[in-house]
Amino acid sequence: MSVTQRVDILTRILNEESSHSDFLTVFKHLDESVQRYMSDQAPMQALRVIAMAKHQFEGMPEGHWRERYLGELDKRFGFMLEGKTLGMQLT
Repeated sequence: MSVTQRVDILTRILNEESSHSDFLTVFKHLDESVQRYMSDQAPMQALRVIAMAKHQFEGMPEGHWRERYLGELDKRFGFMLEGKTLGMQLT
């Protein structure tokens, strides 16, 4: 294996680690934001933040990370997007 090939492999690994770190950070901040709005009795604001995030994730290029973001969003907040937050119907 040449030095160039090793550098390419390491670069790909570092890029993947960076993407994973970004993923964790985005959902940490999204969770915190939604929790703040919910604790302030503002579920519609929480829903707005989730909907904005979903729109951004849907605009990502097709592939692994787009699916990870959308899947995680649905797992964590899908019930809110379906209008079931705190037993309320959101229209």
